[in-house]
Amino acid sequence: MQPLSDGPENLGGLILVRSAAEVPLAVRVVRDLLARAQGESSRQVLGVVAGAGLEPGFSRRPSGASAPITLRESVGFSGIWNLCWFDLGPLARRQHAGERRRRLLDGLRPALEGTLFPVFTPPEVREGLSQLVEDLEARYPALAMGRDCFVHELSPRGLSRLSARSTSLQLH
Repeated sequence: MQPLSDGPENLGGLILVRSAAEVPLAVRVVRDLLARAQGESSRQVLGVVAGAGLEPGFSRRPSGASAPITLRESVGFSGIWNLCWFDLGPLARRQHAGERRRRLLDGLRPALEGTLFPVFTPPEVREGLSQLVEDLEARYPALAMGRDCFVHELSPRGLSRLSARSTSLQLH
């Protein structure tokens, strides 16, 4: 059995929800959950996927990767939503959020379907969302793109919805 990477900086979070209608509630609950979690402030949520489901103990090696993507922790509510933390391997701590998101989604790609609601970092938002969303659409054609995007600030604000595909940081 391969050991899991140490430290929250190796983890990438994905919120899996049953349907797109449940995304706003799931994001609010996860935001509150993360605000109360001690010692986990550096964990980064990288996306929300509606209509997705993964098996417990999921582990998959992305093509060309030396370490697998492994489901490390999951917390949820009655099958409506799950916050899943995936071990992205030892190199993840040196990667920026976009690279970590690609590693996570590439590793889950064969098993992942539904609608993606991207979660960006404040620096990514400042660079402009249009190109980021277009890149995600091109790279993951099997995933529909949700109308909304989110930003995850590692601060008291936590997860916030951006105006629908806004190019500026307008939080709600």
